Amino acid sequence: MEIEIKLDKVKLRKKGHPIIISIFVSKSDRQYPVTGYYSMPEDWNEKKNIPKISHPLYYGLMEFIHKTNIKINRILERRYLMSSEEIKNFILNDNPDSLVKFWKKYADEIRKNGSESNAIVYENRLKALTSFKSDVLFKEVTYDFLVKYKEFHFSKKTKSGKKRVSNNTMTLYLKTMKSVIKEAKKRRLYVPEDSYDPFDGTYPKSTPTIDKYLAIEEMRTIIKFNYKHKFYDFFILCFLLGGIDYIDLKNLTYDHVKNGRVVFERFKGGTHEIINNYIFPHTWVILEKYKDDSGYLVPIHQLEKERFQFRDSYMHKIRRWIKSIGIESYVSTKTPRYTFINIGKQLLLSRDIIMELTGHSHGDVHSIYEGKYPDHVKDEVHRKIIDAVFLDWINEIK
Repeated sequence: MEIEIKLDKVKLRKKGHPIIISIFVSKSDRQYPVTGYYSMPEDWNEKKNIPKISHPLYYGLMEFIHKTNIKINRILERRYLMSSEEIKNFILNDNPDSLVKFWKKYADEIRKNGSESNAIVYENRLKALTSFKSDVLFKEVTYDFLVKYKEFHFSKKTKSGKKRVSNNTMTLYLKTMKSVIKEAKKRRLYVPEDSYDPFDGTYPKSTPTIDKYLAIEEMRTIIKFNYKHKFYDFFILCFLLGGIDYIDLKNLTYDHVKNGRVVFERFKGGTHEIINNYIFPHTWVILEKYKDDSGYLVPIHQLEKERFQFRDSYMHKIRRWIKSIGIESYVSTKTPRYTFINIGKQLLLSRDIIMELTGHSHGDVHSIYEGKYPDHVKDEVHRKIIDAVFLDWINEIK
């Protein structure tokens, strides 16, 4: 392996010849990335591969070469095989030692690969880290560092004295950090000095999560006290369409409606699960209220433009209304989804069919070779879940 900074005498620009990094790993793996600096031959010391004092950017260029040579020496000292691409990325990265900078770039990559929701998750969990320390180097992530990181978040309390960050959320923060570091290791951008895992023993004990579903009787109460408001309609539509996510309802257009069915790929990144559910009459009664020229099933996009933090406002009003009719259960945007699934479970309906209705991946080898359930089979399960809630009250929402 040979790595050196040199002047490319073949190419000539107005600024001079490009200063490149010659990376030779093997005959089939070599490249010559440019540094962004240039020099005329008379301003370059060819024997030492450094600029002469006559170079107009002498001091800045010398500082760059000094820092780059430190990186090159670190690569050569490690004595393990790296590809020319890995070497280039390591050398030309602004700060290859920065976990924060790599984390940002990794989130951008995830977004470019089409997974907006996953990118947002990584960015939000990075904010949790940078709120503790604005920049963190890979080598700083030790057991002691992680303990202090936990203490920082656990020390924040709500007005009622409860921790702002739960044990489960803290575990997600730590696991995401570990996955980012693991990715940097794969790319050889970070190589720890030993095999010690600083995350070992740092995960807090999990705490029982709040039930986010409503019981059948609670859903029947909600239907009985029909809330004459679009927020109620959005909440019920998520349930009626097969326990779909709020974000999916937001993005659904009439292009997704085919032969009386709603067909779309879940917005949740990485799943690539297709939902293909029948639109029952209960659902059409609500959808007809919002049919306009926008093409969307419901006007959530428009409402978001008109009102800052619309989603929070939507949930706040739903929670306040549900509490006013005597329901104390916790409610989130996921509640219609979890309720749909849980009612199916209570009715002893097929778990696999419910998974297809809600767009959940089976995640096993057998599912790769199995076909989908016929529509009429899925529709029957779907109908039973809806009927368990609506009973005789369909006429009340007309």
